[in-house]
Amino acid sequence: MNQVLFLHWGPGGNCGIERHFGRCGGWQLWDQPRVPELSAAHALSDLEQTAVAQVRTTARDSLEKQVDLVAHSFGAQLALYLMAHHPDLIGDVTLLAPSVSASGAIVSLARHLSRSRPGMSRLDQLADRYLQTLEPQDFWAMASEIQSRCPDSIVEYWGAASKTESGCMARALGYLGAHSDALDMGTFGAIMTESLERTRAGRTLSAAELAGFKGRIHIILGREDVLAPVGAEARKWSALLPGAEMTFVESGHFPHLELVEIVDSMRSRESSSVRKSSERNSGMTGVAAP
Repeated sequence: MNQVLFLHWGPGGNCGIERHFGRCGGWQLWDQPRVPELSAAHALSDLEQTAVAQVRTTARDSLEKQVDLVAHSFGAQLALYLMAHHPDLIGDVTLLAPSVSASGAIVSLARHLSRSRPGMSRLDQLADRYLQTLEPQDFWAMASEIQSRCPDSIVEYWGAASKTESGCMARALGYLGAHSDALDMGTFGAIMTESLERTRAGRTLSAAELAGFKGRIHIILGREDVLAPVGAEARKWSALLPGAEMTFVESGHFPHLELVEIVDSMRSRESSSVRKSSERNSGMTGVAAP
């Protein structure tokens, strides 16, 4: 049975909120390193190589010397890197509320805030300017406007059901408010800087570069996700990973926290993969994939 490695949100986040909710038992919750462990000048490249090393370490304990990935939000960027450059190490992949690009997620948030909050129409203009130029300074102008004018924008990340009295948003925000180390802004800035330079130079992964990955891919998108709007993201992911299965759920940007059944469903799929592997190893043939 493959180990499951969880790649968390970010850049600069950690797995603290997943540990707090306690719903990811059995997965290896890996806290990605931060600056200065990552070099400020090449933080994203360093993180990618650290992820490869972590996968190799985890794979040693797996029967087939592979690791299954569950990647949330920014973690999908690391998953794509691993799938493209080290497909032999990766088994099945589940992407939770993934954005094709980290900068694209912030653009989507800016668009949402410009529509949903009074007096925030300038965000639309800043998003347009960044998309026209792809200049890092235009991205940071947009991000700074969000931070200064909408410091509570994280409440927009959650689906409607999570915002009710019985929902999980209050618990999640309580945790994040009490743990200032949940997001390291220095690491966020360093990783985003390199990511923005890659985007401007057109150095992003293509469908051709990912075609060598043969594992099962499952993408879960929240219908109320403002960082990864379901329509636009579904089209992008279908083009990038045409063989992926896609599921749409009633959640915001944290489907694995907002919907208990999401994690249960993924565990069921993991069990199916184990049965399929056992059947293959015992020489059985003609067994349909689950």
